Amino acid sequence: MIVMTRKKSFALALLALSAVAGASALQGILVKYQPKVGEVREYRLEGSIEAMGQTIELTGNSVEKVLKVEGDTYVEESTQTVKINMGGSEQETPSSTVVSTHKLGGILVSSEGEASNARAEQLSQFIEPGKEIKIGDTWSYDGKADAKKETPAYKIDYKYLGDEKVGEWETAKFSAVGKETEGEKPMLFDNTVWVSKTDFSRVKVESKFQNMTNPMAPVTLDGKLTVVRTK
Repeated sequence: MIVMTRKKSFALALLALSAVAGASALQGILVKYQPKVGEVREYRLEGSIEAMGQTIELTGNSVEKVLKVEGDTYVEESTQTVKINMGGSEQETPSSTVVSTHKLGGILVSSEGEASNARAEQLSQFIEPGKEIKIGDTWSYDGKADAKKETPAYKIDYKYLGDEKVGEWETAKFSAVGKETEGEKPMLFDNTVWVSKTDFSRVKVESKFQNMTNPMAPVTLDGKLTVVRTK
């Protein structure tokens, strides 16, 4: 007859849980976003910007819609409505729309619209590794300078950090640190990105940025921004 003490039962339960967790960590995923025409996602925005000794608080909403999928590219429309608060004075800015074209796999081809910011957008790309990965794996992307876009060379380093539930979505969590590799004042984006493990669309992004240029600002900007999917 085998007698199992409570302590031994607990130890065996922990061992079983550890085995399950270890197997989960070793199980790889293939990150591959497949856009569908008409697909719509809604997000909530919140952040702050430091400029000329002032702190500007930002809140707002963003709606993203896939307009076209053709060959190895897709076109996406993003419309944002943002409120700014500076020194207790709140103001709603006019809504802005940016239409961007991407290669399947995440590489930005072009971006158009009054609020378009090619340098910031290229550092915020989530470029898929193109192979199965597991937790702890890393990969990088080196982007060349583009005279037509007036964008410098840059590099983005990625790491698969783990899995988390964000709202109603089961997600894979990644770090994505993008930095320009030339110029006197290189722009830096330190991003954490959560993507759905079902369709690999973005669910949440936390960004910290330095030396960001903006067509509507006379100086470079430092700040942070959190974008969370609501629908």
